[in-house]
Amino acid sequence: MEGSSPGDRLFRAALVAVVVASVLLTLALVFRPAALVVHPPLTEDGYYPMTIARNIARGRGITVDGLVPTNGFQPLFTFLTVPLFAAAGEDRLLGARLVLAVHWVFFLATAFVLGRIGPPAAAAVPALVAMLAEYRTRRDNLHQWLTAEPRILRKRHLEKKIERRSSPPAPDKIRPPATVPLPPMMAELPYEIMDIFEEDLQLLTTADHGEFKQDMD
Repeated sequence: MEGSSPGDRLFRAALVAVVVASVLLTLALVFRPAALVVHPPLTEDGYYPMTIARNIARGRGITVDGLVPTNGFQPLFTFLTVPLFAAAGEDRLLGARLVLAVHWVFFLATAFVLGRIGPPAAAAVPALVAMLAEYRTRRDNLHQWLTAEPRILRKRHLEKKIERRSSPPAPDKIRPPATVPLPPMMAELPYEIMDIFEEDLQLLTTADHGEFKQDMD
């Protein structure tokens, strides 16, 4: 294109080469040797609807084994491939090749549609990322867990980065009397984890809280 830089022309040429290579390589799956036709991307689950389509094309009805009717399959793809197996007749490999050819057409159509909607959709990516980040923050704030001590903990929601401060001086060593019982010791928590009973007790209201509270009179 006129007015474009060499870098832009090189990028466009590379992009065209990638597209052409992708089209030819995916089309080559249709013309593989007979021993390779049944290999991936065709898989064992894919042969289930293909077998049903082949039986429909041969007049055996909607069945896998030709005897027992079935409804456990994706109908749209199966019915779309019935004409392909009807055209292939008794040649199973030809039927598989035709299915691969239809897949190739859908592959190109999908790439075309994504190319058309791609630029407008890209403009919405920053807003989508921000929305997902906000959802994750709210989800983390609601996530709580019970420890073995036991304590109910959850992550603290930090509005801004915490300033690093120097450690305070070490306190004098406590020398309690030997006969004083000590309470059970709990593990120290980092700042990003909070104890619900200490800092967010309103999350654990009783059954008679708020509008369910009985009148005093």
